[in-house]
Amino acid sequence: MRITFITAVWLLLLTLSAAAADGFVDGTGREIAYGQDCQRIVSLMPNVTEMVAFLGYGDRLVGKSSFCNYPDSILAVDDIGGQIDASLEKIVSLQPDIVLAYQGNSLELVDQLRQLGIQVCAFKEATTVREIGDQLKVLDRILPAENRLDRDRGTEYGGWMLMEMMGREDEVPLDFGSVFFGYPGELVYTAGTGSFINDVMKRCGLTNAVDIPDRWPAVSAEFIIASDPDWILTTTSCTEAEDPAEVRAEMLAELRSDPVFRELRAVKQGQLIVVNSDHLLRPGPRILLAIEEIREQLNMPAVGAVSNHGAASAR
Repeated sequence: MRITFITAVWLLLLTLSAAAADGFVDGTGREIAYGQDCQRIVSLMPNVTEMVAFLGYGDRLVGKSSFCNYPDSILAVDDIGGQIDASLEKIVSLQPDIVLAYQGNSLELVDQLRQLGIQVCAFKEATTVREIGDQLKVLDRILPAENRLDRDRGTEYGGWMLMEMMGREDEVPLDFGSVFFGYPGELVYTAGTGSFINDVMKRCGLTNAVDIPDRWPAVSAEFIIASDPDWILTTTSCTEAEDPAEVRAEMLAELRSDPVFRELRAVKQGQLIVVNSDHLLRPGPRILLAIEEIREQLNMPAVGAVSNHGAASAR
């Protein structure tokens, strides 16, 4: 059975638990009414912009952050500045019916907008893939009642995606071992067990090597070496013009030249997963593409000719 990406997400939205009858309490404790006629929308985060466009309301966006680059249809929308330094004056000049914010945006800006009588809905950062789906449903209930979900975007997904979207995490078929998310640097930030990336890992049959409940902890070189994961997960701005295999090989060469990462079993065995950063790091609809990319690479030969099956049997 084959299902479209859009159909899979829509099925998830239909199966999520019902929210409050009249409104949604956002991440700042403010109640936002459902069923509003929001004709002019400003989005302060790329993942929220993608949610708005995915739900079919992209033509109502009148302002977006400088980092919003998807889909192409929103590129001409007015730029209101960065995620933490958006221009209050620019936003006000756009006369929005609602401003959509996300954890990481400036709370001072949110307060200033509300003091000026502008409605703001500020979402907390999702901690699971299912919560991302919850936020999509909430957003669709806040915006106009007539759902305009664009059903014509036809990226194909296999039947396993439907299982994932329904939240049946217990049916992940294989155990691929432990994984560390990060990239070399003086201070390595990684994904803890409180992050949505941790949930992505679980859905792909991986165990987070960082058993820290924080969302984005910083870890030391000693911690990384002691974790000695089976896999390294990292991101890049892969484009369709790039060869994923070449990107993996280039990044592996960088890891093998790093004094910390070169000591890891995963790096020595070439067990590296490289995912498009916009897919993995934005808690929005394209998180499904990140899951697919990870699963595909788990079943590819490891970089450097050591097969995944061989590495698994050696553990």
